[in-house]
Amino acid sequence: MKCMNFPAKWIDWMSCCLSSATTSILVNGSPVDLIDLKRGVRQGDPISLYLFVFAVEGLKCILDRSMDLGFTQGFSYSDSHDPISMLQFADDTILYIPYDIEQLKNMTPAQVVGCRIDSFPMKYLGLPLTYRKLSCGSWDYVIERIPRVVETQLESYMVRFLWKGDVNSRVLSKVSWGVICKDFNKGGLGISKLNIRNKSLLFKWIWKLRMNNKNSLWFNVTSCCSNVVDWDCLLNGDVKKMSFIWKGIRKSCCNDLNAWGIFVANLKYSVGVGDSVSLWHDNWMCNGPACNLYPRLYNLLNQK
Repeated sequence: MKCMNFPAKWIDWMSCCLSSATTSILVNGSPVDLIDLKRGVRQGDPISLYLFVFAVEGLKCILDRSMDLGFTQGFSYSDSHDPISMLQFADDTILYIPYDIEQLKNMTPAQVVGCRIDSFPMKYLGLPLTYRKLSCGSWDYVIERIPRVVETQLESYMVRFLWKGDVNSRVLSKVSWGVICKDFNKGGLGISKLNIRNKSLLFKWIWKLRMNNKNSLWFNVTSCCSNVVDWDCLLNGDVKKMSFIWKGIRKSCCNDLNAWGIFVANLKYSVGVGDSVSLWHDNWMCNGPACNLYPRLYNLLNQK
């Protein structure tokens, strides 16, 4: 904080917060004597997030300086963009460097800073992470791109819990699961089926692909690594050049004509200069895409 020119009084306040925090342990429902933490703040303290950002800012400066001196290069995903040296989500930090032994030696040894050394495949935020396509067995414990057999098993647990409160015991359902999943005004409880919810989450990636800032880091990495820059690439592009993630999204969402039709029909566009709206595929007339309204004319086009 001194390097960031914070006032001395502010630094003293933060030092006091870090050195005077206390906590206690519940024994049989009653707190015991206070424990002085000496260093750090209590779990859930709102100020901890800001202190963590300060610490990571220092780490980012070190990495930038290392790149300026030529010790490391970061990960370059495109010749037209600066390389990535670090990505962060909450309190998880990933450092990126090329597969180069000399650059690895230039980095501070992981053991010194208390970091765990790992290799692919690994788990990140509880999810499997690898550079190859994941097998179905890797997703047995998470709800992500749910295989039908896993989806059915999870919904059976939901039915058992609803009627008996125990997922391990079989139970006779009083009302069918299809009726329970209907809206309240149709006699159901408004519970979403897992395949519909999963598909809705995948559609959010399609929506983000269209609406995200074209200069954002997410869009640049996605477009450079997946050969998917817009909906036209996703719908009509070469599937072999897509990443397996976008292949799965295309198969689950775009190739499902019913789901895709509902998605497109509920999109409304305000046409301006027209550079972000497709003449044939977007619902800019509010009564359906032009390719569906005028299919014979659409089939005559050379460029679609």
